[in-house]
Amino acid sequence: MSGSTSPLLQRRVKRTALAALLAPTLGEEKSQEVVELACLTLDLNAVDNLRSDQALAILDLLAECPGIVGVVARFVKLRGELAGLTRRESSAPPPNTSRPAALAPPKSTTLPSPRHRAEAPVARAPGPDLKTPDLLAFLAPSLGEEKGLEAIAAYAAKIEVSGPTYTRAEALRMFELMAQAEGMLGVVARFVRARFILKFPL
Repeated sequence: MSGSTSPLLQRRVKRTALAALLAPTLGEEKSQEVVELACLTLDLNAVDNLRSDQALAILDLLAECPGIVGVVARFVKLRGELAGLTRRESSAPPPNTSRPAALAPPKSTTLPSPRHRAEAPVARAPGPDLKTPDLLAFLAPSLGEEKGLEAIAAYAAKIEVSGPTYTRAEALRMFELMAQAEGMLGVVARFVRARFILKFPL
């Protein structure tokens, strides 16, 4: 038998259309932000028209997020809205291939105040020393440099490290705590944690 691509995988869906499935609950701006972050995590940030399997991978990743983002993504999957969307997209005229304007960073991100009780210090272990700019490179594309530095400083204090160098375990613990925060920081850190583990495996 000759190899052939499944018709389902040949169907395409625009990132903006995928975000529109989430928008009724999350709002248009927040939906676009989380889809863009998922694309960045899955190395799909250069893809405008997603294959069905790529769009499903984005929903799978968003469904793992805590809070309302995860709830909405799971609901979209449960209702099979992606399948209906790909059918509509595949029957539509050829899309405009021009790239959309880049998504602007969030205007403001509220960082939770460090608790009075600090988290237990992370034991230092052998491994690459990471500097503050290394950690900032994960956060700045979505939060901006100022908010990224604020987050690093706040969560370094939580685990009782002062920097400017961190072990892999310390950096990972900081991202894990950030991922528990409410608002945009928590969403961003959820994706950052996955990218960090891929870049710095045990």
